[in-house]
Amino acid sequence: MPISFKALPAGWDDIWPTHAEPDLIYENVPVRFQIAARGQSWEVFRDTCFWGIFRSRTEAHECVRDAMQQIFSGGGSAQVRFA
Repeated sequence: MPISFKALPAGWDDIWPTHAEPDLIYENVPVRFQIAARGQSWEVFRDTCFWGIFRSRTEAHECVRDAMQQIFSGGGSAQVRFA
């Protein structure tokens, strides 16, 4: 069965609208978390801003997971990256 390309979105903004762009209907920009090792501790950044420092990777991951759960329950989206 051939794939119909007529149903595909025309551009990137049709898939993922830019934050604060006027006249958006489905604006949902994800909160981005990053967990990175720093010596003996782990730093967490939220939307590229320092958010906290933790003693272990597990502690940092659990805190980010809890924050993401709150975001999801409010209808938002989030993603995490380990560096």
